[in-house]
Amino acid sequence: MDHKSVFARYPLPAILVAPDRTLVAFNDLMLDYHTKRDGSDDVLRATVGQDWTGLSPTPALKAQGRAFHEEVFSTDGVAVTEWRMPGDAESPVFGRYWGRRVVEGDTVTGAVLVREDISRAIEHEHLARRSQILFQLLAERIEDIVLFMDVDGTVISCKIGRAHV
Repeated sequence: MDHKSVFARYPLPAILVAPDRTLVAFNDLMLDYHTKRDGSDDVLRATVGQDWTGLSPTPALKAQGRAFHEEVFSTDGVAVTEWRMPGDAESPVFGRYWGRRVVEGDTVTGAVLVREDISRAIEHEHLARRSQILFQLLAERIEDIVLFMDVDGTVISCKIGRAHV
């Protein structure tokens, strides 16, 4: 099985880039992502043979992409970067790119960059943090007895009025 067929079967949107930042190829999931984001597949297709960081919608994200590219090509392991896509404040898109260079023999020939949408995880993290803050505020202001128990029903802490036992 050649590397192109393996790349095409990645379970996440992915691109193949050259050491000089040239976009070499992309899989169908990346094409679907850009078609949804851009309204067509023209932007992604037009970037083949060009600097892949040109796909970034802002100068800051383009600079982050270039720094990530340099990190990918300067390490033997997997490099990771996270970003926030500008746009709708109600539902921003958070993402993570994983990158690993491709070495054939003694030559670094490119890198595979895999895109992961982590928007739901970030949203859940924000909700959990907010819930924790609200619970702390409630616990600080309550005048009654509050028992904190683990999942087995064992009391792990007790709060009486404003004193913590």
